Amino acid sequence: MKRILLIFVFGLVMAQVVYPQLMERVSRFVNVKGSETITHEASVPMMIVQQDDEGYFNPSVMRRSYRDIQLPGSKITIVHPEMEGYRDTAYMMMFIRDEAYLESGFINIAVIGIVNDNELHYYIDNNSNYFYETGETIITFTPEEEKARLEMKTRRGTNEFYLFNPVYSKQEKLMAATELEWKSPDNKPEFFVDLSGTFGSGNASISYVPSTASILKTDYRAQIFAYGLFRAGPVMKYRNFNLGVYAGFEQVQYTERNRYNQLVGEGSDQILYMSGLWMWSKISLEMALEYDIKLGKRLKFSPLVSAGMWMPVDNRIFDDDLNPSPNAKYIDTWKYEYGFKLKLLISEESFVYLRAGHITTFFDARQYLTDYSDDYNQTYKQAYLGIGFTRELFSKN
Repeated sequence: MKRILLIFVFGLVMAQVVYPQLMERVSRFVNVKGSETITHEASVPMMIVQQDDEGYFNPSVMRRSYRDIQLPGSKITIVHPEMEGYRDTAYMMMFIRDEAYLESGFINIAVIGIVNDNELHYYIDNNSNYFYETGETIITFTPEEEKARLEMKTRRGTNEFYLFNPVYSKQEKLMAATELEWKSPDNKPEFFVDLSGTFGSGNASISYVPSTASILKTDYRAQIFAYGLFRAGPVMKYRNFNLGVYAGFEQVQYTERNRYNQLVGEGSDQILYMSGLWMWSKISLEMALEYDIKLGKRLKFSPLVSAGMWMPVDNRIFDDDLNPSPNAKYIDTWKYEYGFKLKLLISEESFVYLRAGHITTFFDARQYLTDYSDDYNQTYKQAYLGIGFTRELFSKN
């Protein structure tokens, strides 16, 4: 596909066309060595025209300004698109060359609906048949939009055009960025992709009554010094509700991994330091529900809850001293979470957020505890703070 860069300035009509060509398609006007990609630059003949009294366009009006092109001799009539509510209408006649610098080509006419001096609507005849069909391109610029992409069929294939906004303003673009605002909730579902990283700490414990007669109770305790949880997944938004499905990977670092045995009779408990190999890496699958509360033009507060399942990546034996079966594993592994997001809009289709919350994880480790007798209890709690990024899918912008 060729790319054509089309510049239009209303009032001062001018254009430039850029044709990237591969070496094997280079015309006789360019000398090429090797396999370089060549870019041709050539002017595109174009002007603002009006229909004659009979409703025709006469390509010969371009001959006075462009004497080096082969204009078609016959007049052109077009079937107008449906246009209502415009202050005026203008027509842009363009001569699209078959190749850069060639004199042969064809005429294309774009219809311009004029709302006011700063708002123009471009109706593009994508297949150059002078009939503006449903589904063909309509371009409406805002002052902060620099250009728009469109495709047009030609004799040599399909060309990619970039139509430049004649009233583009970098200042308007800067102002638009500062004037972003959450759009009103839509009655149709919207879809997003969400990425986040959360970091925090916590604590974990397992306690039970062992079968050993001299021990009343065994208690494994660990401090979660630090952990990182990275999540990604699709989100469906309906009005103010957000429903997401996430896959996650978690890495955990523990300190003070100790085993406490409460002994029969009076005296101090037995402490076995650095005992208990907790899970260090986990993967998870969860579902989350959020509700958006608008705090300002660009800020939202979103309470959230989630629940899901997890499994360890590294199947470590919890305690070698207990000699568990090689097939021992954690069962009934699930978790729930509650927290909030503070969302900041950064563009019309994306936002960043600060995330904070609390995760409670459940699991049954009794397959590792060969001396288990009764009264199994387990806690695994984590607090976190994190950041994330969300972008709309299938955006119209």
